Amino acid sequence: MAIIVLDLFHLQKYITAALKDDKKSKRDLWKAILKRDRERVNEILIQKYEELKIEKPENPINRCLTYINNNWDAICAYTIYKDEITGCSAESHVSHILSERLSRGPISWSKEGAHKMAKLRAIKADGTSLRDAIIKQQYEYLKSIELPKQTINRARQKIRKIYSDFNTIDNLPILLNKKTFTSMAIKSILHQCAI
Repeated sequence: MAIIVLDLFHLQKYITAALKDDKKSKRDLWKAILKRDRERVNEILIQKYEELKIEKPENPINRCLTYINNNWDAICAYTIYKDEITGCSAESHVSHILSERLSRGPISWSKEGAHKMAKLRAIKADGTSLRDAIIKQQYEYLKSIELPKQTINRARQKIRKIYSDFNTIDNLPILLNKKTFTSMAIKSILHQCAI
């Protein structure tokens, strides 16, 4: 069973946007979060909202309150499992891998082109051979086909004719002449024996 754990970086971003430079409120809010006291968290944010009386539709305190309440279980999971969490640098790796190629000069990218470039960069960073990955991708698009029996029978007849002609290759004019080095070499190849 997987447990969703909230990335504290994003939580910090919401808290900073909502409480700005109010260090006391931030400290109290973090204490309440780490104690898993949802009522106290809501109380601090509502109190700050009433204190500032921001009338904007995109109110950062409302956004923070909504974010925390929508992700409360994941926030609590962090406080419970923080010792087991080893961390992840996925965002920084993705940023590093993509920015190296996609942010060069005044280049614009289509969605499809950016997606393909991102896949190639990820394959390269993963240590996989680009050649092998491209060949594998080409084989994924190949579909098996079914030929009609008449076509298969005609191809078999042609192969039989070529094979029968190959067996009568001893009738080549060069092989009918006296023993030359060339005729001996061809005969040895045909009969798989040494000269």
